[in-house]
Amino acid sequence: MRPKSRIHTYRPPPALAEPDRSIALLKEALARGNAADATTWFERLNATHWIPRRPDLVPWLSREIGAHATGLLVKAFALSPCHFCRGEWTACPSCEGRGENHEGRTCKTCAGLALGCCAACNGSGLVNYSAVPVGLRGAAWKDRVAHAARIIRGLRPDFGARAKDRVGARLQGAIAARAMLANAVRAASEKAPSFLKARDAIPATTNARVARLTRRLIADADVALRVAVADMGTIEDRAARRGGPGAAAASRRATRLLRLAGRRVFVSPLLFRPALGSI
Repeated sequence: MRPKSRIHTYRPPPALAEPDRSIALLKEALARGNAADATTWFERLNATHWIPRRPDLVPWLSREIGAHATGLLVKAFALSPCHFCRGEWTACPSCEGRGENHEGRTCKTCAGLALGCCAACNGSGLVNYSAVPVGLRGAAWKDRVAHAARIIRGLRPDFGARAKDRVGARLQGAIAARAMLANAVRAASEKAPSFLKARDAIPATTNARVARLTRRLIADADVALRVAVADMGTIEDRAARRGGPGAAAASRRATRLLRLAGRRVFVSPLLFRPALGSI
């Protein structure tokens, strides 16, 4: 009786030996713009210590994979979505997205905006600095501050088609940018968690640098937020004036929003950022 033949799966020999093969796949993912694959390959290389853990990791990577690829890698980690909210907004858990409690009063948690704030990322929509590999955190910090600046510069009033949706997007962008700046200030402060005090993470002089860079951005972010809130209130007021079944609810929303836009200090958990008031 003839023995059964085994089915052999052909596996071509790798063209490169490790770690060169994985580094090549990392560069390929960066070239394709696939941030998820790029961060995965880097984390694998980092876990096996094929990527050295050193304070000058960014210059080392620039020599190994090129300055452009290193910049793309830093950006991939800096803009990685939060592991919990994935960068998506949710309804406020206190008022269930209504903006008011059962008595018709403004929700104290969301200040009537009906948005929920992720406790993990503070509303920024991005991973914490502890999730960024040691050696890249300082570069990721600078990239995030620049990203927040780009968001703030892009928050211009627009009352074109779908005005309510556009104003809502501006409102969310302003909240996220303020959260990014608050996280950056807190990360660089002297009271930062130990994982941000590593010698190859954020240098001791960064606190003063963050204060100088963010001071110019904070005022612009607050103005953009207040304008967006006021614009949303104006839209709700127009809806209330048109009448109809939802006119009363729209009138209450308009009153809440316009009152919020004129507040001197934000106190709700969604908008209160202690770090921004300490610089």
